Amino acid sequence: MTSGVETLKKPLVLVLCSPAIGHMNPMLQIAKDLVRRGHDVSFLASEGYREQVERTGAFFLPHKGFINYRSKTDLYRLFPQFADIPRGLRQLLWIHEKLWINSIPSALESIRAALASLRKRDLQRQVIVLCESMYSGILPLKLGAELPDGYTTLPPTLGISIMPAMWASVDTGPFGFGLPADDSNAGRMRNIVIAKLFAEYVCKESFTKLGDVLQHVCGTTKPLDSIYGHHAQVIHHGLWDASWACHDLTLQMCIPALELSRSDWPSNFKFGGALPRKEIPSGYQYPVWWDEIVANSTMDESDRKKVVFVAQGTVVQDYGDMILPTIRGLANRDDLIVMAVLGAKGAELRLKDDETLPLNTRVVDYFLYDAALEHSDVFAVTGGYGALTHGVTNGVPMVLAGDSEDKIEVSLRGEMAGCAISLRTGKPSQDEIVKAVTAILENGKYRSRAQELKREAAKFNHMDIVEQEMLALLK
Repeated sequence: MTSGVETLKKPLVLVLCSPAIGHMNPMLQIAKDLVRRGHDVSFLASEGYREQVERTGAFFLPHKGFINYRSKTDLYRLFPQFADIPRGLRQLLWIHEKLWINSIPSALESIRAALASLRKRDLQRQVIVLCESMYSGILPLKLGAELPDGYTTLPPTLGISIMPAMWASVDTGPFGFGLPADDSNAGRMRNIVIAKLFAEYVCKESFTKLGDVLQHVCGTTKPLDSIYGHHAQVIHHGLWDASWACHDLTLQMCIPALELSRSDWPSNFKFGGALPRKEIPSGYQYPVWWDEIVANSTMDESDRKKVVFVAQGTVVQDYGDMILPTIRGLANRDDLIVMAVLGAKGAELRLKDDETLPLNTRVVDYFLYDAALEHSDVFAVTGGYGALTHGVTNGVPMVLAGDSEDKIEVSLRGEMAGCAISLRTGKPSQDEIVKAVTAILENGKYRSRAQELKREAAKFNHMDIVEQEMLALLK
């Protein structure tokens, strides 16, 4: 237990995070642990997350203006057309402009207000910022914009990357293409040429708008490329590289095996390890069928049914993408239990009028991944980064689908690491899913590799690393 005197000697910690639930969850986990370690933590977030922030023990500070939205519900309210944006690169460009760039001015003012309030609270204690790597509002302050009241220098910032690393490299294709790493001479030429074409043609309007917002709205005095140093002369950087690379140090929250190999990582980068399994709260409400799952796990191998856990992401929740084809494709397998988690409280799985739920299927609206994975043999999911790291920390092989947001890149990393089969589409067929699930169940190499990665992840003291690197920036 940390005494009040010891706490007063520690820095004031400000956590910043993009208002998407898949980004918030890991940052809430980090904030909760820092509070447990006796740190004075304030969390700048959208009003819709107030209750979740306060449950961590952190002090809630509200976003102002446009950035004060909450994940999926507000996204479709603000932008009804989002549902019609084609997945893939078109969707990434839309998110970059409409959310990431448009959030910068209001996020900047929110940060200024938050930092000023911390300075008013205590004139003596140091301040440190923990910034989720997709949070664009920090960029102007890194590029010479006016500092908050009470500051002559910007407090050090520790970037926390809970997405695939956003760093253009001569060894990899641009983010969003799902290209495997290639450090051969021909591969590097491919990567450099595609990055140039992507930046100068496909992303030209987005980068022009970003420059205008930074300079003319936010008052920056340094060019964006100054973040990359000499590396800006080596390769054109991508859509989100700036907010990933702008920090005094960026921790990539995964193990090295889950990232594409690069020979030109920046000097302000380290691996932080995958975030650990979450504790299951006391009194947690399990589904009515949960005892059956637990009892199945205790059976002898010859009698136990294999469990296929299928889940949907938190943004694109079309159950026809992954959940329904998995349920239908495995409906006649009496040697399996299919456990489906819909990903949103109160969600319902609507079947066809003449269709009934298969006897081997159990469905719940919302459930902790770690609880489900503890009893699973295969994890079939539209592969967000959180889902990938959940699978790894639990040692469960995966079937990964998805073509929205970062899912193409996430699926590539899972397959590259040897713990997953990528279906390379956001709408796999029943046959594709059944084939992949069967391959994992029948070929022990996937389970073996997943268990190997679990042991590798366990070697990282994830929360120790975050705390140590945070405090090191203040020395």
